[in-house]
Amino acid sequence: LDHLWAKSPPPGSPVGQSLVEHTWQVLCRLADLIRLRPNLPSLIGQPHLWQILFWGAFLHDFGKAARGFQQVLRGKARRWPYRHEVLSLAFIEWLADGLTQSHQTLLAAAIATHHKDLPELERDGYLQSADADGHPIAEMLAELDSTDTGTLYGWLTDCASAWRDALGLPAEQVPPPHLPQPAEALRRLTAENTCRRLRQVAALLREWEDGQWESPNPLDYAPVLRPAVLLRGLLVQSDHLASAGTDSLPPPLEDAPHLLAVLQAQNPAAFQSNALYPHQRAAARVVGHAILIAPTGSGKTEAALLWAAAQQPPRLFYTLPYQASMNAMYDRLNTLLPGRVGLLHGRSTLTLLQRLMEQSYTPKEALQLARWVNNRSALGYYPVRIYSPSQMLKASFQLKGYESLLADFTQAAFIFDEMHAYEHARLGMITATIQYLARYYAARFLIMSATLPHPIRTILTNCLPGLQTLQADGDTYRRFRRHRLHLQRGSLLDEEHLARIRRSAVENNQQVLVVCNTVRRAQQVWQWLNQNLPSAFPLFLLHGRFCGRDRLHRERQLHEAAGLGSRRRPLIVVATQVVEVSLNLDLDILFSDPAPLE
Repeated sequence: LDHLWAKSPPPGSPVGQSLVEHTWQVLCRLADLIRLRPNLPSLIGQPHLWQILFWGAFLHDFGKAARGFQQVLRGKARRWPYRHEVLSLAFIEWLADGLTQSHQTLLAAAIATHHKDLPELERDGYLQSADADGHPIAEMLAELDSTDTGTLYGWLTDCASAWRDALGLPAEQVPPPHLPQPAEALRRLTAENTCRRLRQVAALLREWEDGQWESPNPLDYAPVLRPAVLLRGLLVQSDHLASAGTDSLPPPLEDAPHLLAVLQAQNPAAFQSNALYPHQRAAARVVGHAILIAPTGSGKTEAALLWAAAQQPPRLFYTLPYQASMNAMYDRLNTLLPGRVGLLHGRSTLTLLQRLMEQSYTPKEALQLARWVNNRSALGYYPVRIYSPSQMLKASFQLKGYESLLADFTQAAFIFDEMHAYEHARLGMITATIQYLARYYAARFLIMSATLPHPIRTILTNCLPGLQTLQADGDTYRRFRRHRLHLQRGSLLDEEHLARIRRSAVENNQQVLVVCNTVRRAQQVWQWLNQNLPSAFPLFLLHGRFCGRDRLHRERQLHEAAGLGSRRRPLIVVATQVVEVSLNLDLDILFSDPAPLE
């Protein structure tokens, strides 16, 4: 079957990827996803889920064997006016003897819709009567070579069980196929049988849409929908991961003891078990939804990771409100879990490009690699992803590919940091989505903040049954009650206050942070200090108007000079509020404009 291609040749190659190779890659990625969620069939009440998905992945591209499709892949024709996934439905007849009617229909639904929604296929005439003149399914079947069809049958006969065993899938979950005799198998490939499959899928979808599966509670129909959503989502995710050329999926997050060992290796003094704060130890023991409230600097991020590890999730999503804080968290977690962390927000490709440009890549290589890494994040390759809520809300609005998102969210753990930062309309969307994912997709959530407003706590308590509260104890709060607040009359730009900033750094040897409300005010403060500080005194300026490359460079210089654990030497940082969401710093004294509430 090497002459049957599934993909066009890549640039510089005369040969495309064969149908056999692509199918094997799809099945490999499917096996990875099965290993991530071994108990998913029982969770959704569909014990034959893996059997249906295995055959869906095996057959999903059989329709590409059509003569016209092969000519398009070889550049001998511009387009093929049919849908290969509809032609693939014809081959379900070969497996029908070993599947119940309902399982056949679910299998047909997964294959038929792995590219297009059913209404699009209906508009193209695929559901019309099979005896209509010029029926597209009859025309597609006429393009199948009889020799190729016989070899496809032999592929199932000779390889299906062997491939299942090679992938490590249990025989009881994927029983061997009950194939008809070769002559009978060829007789079953008819337009009438294929049209019947499509009509059965359409009837099933109409039943769901008409509410025939609903209970008196209008939300209870969701668990009934879930098997079909996950069938499509997992098949599409496997197909896209294989098409992107990904290798085996990295392992998910370790359990809490193993993660603690990783943290200890990076910071032995802070992460001995007897040195953990009580709320960190408690987080490592909680299984289920939780709120974490602790003071800034008391290791909330590490506590959240320990909570996530205790859930043993197939996927972890770390959600933050600002791109700057997402980028900083990506750098932080990628150091902790190298090669297992993805970043996904509106400008994540640019962020990745900036980091790669600082390494030994040419601009062309860096751009290609940044796109490749970002694509892997979007496809669900990485077990840990730094996310914006907008990515999660795509599933709520059922944007294209939402089934793959819901499949990825199933049994996942979500960490929401700075939940109070969202405006009220978006917060409403987020909390409704949290409630839905927790109820119908077994997702678990941790919401953490130093100051979580009471109304948000009330909403979350109503959304997440069994929500537990983890709060730092009194000793921890007293230990972090380290700020002394002074209100100075006048303006930050007054000469006397600028002089005091200078004295704090130069004469008192302090690390000083100056935060202004506007870029212009920050520039004015920096200009005065630049003219009045000793030569070569460390002075930094950071705000949101630098181009991405320069800002990243300045942030890294600043973090090296004043980050946690850095050698203590006097310096001054002048910034806008952008510094609060992007850098992990420990400074001595802050001079700040009174910030507007927002």
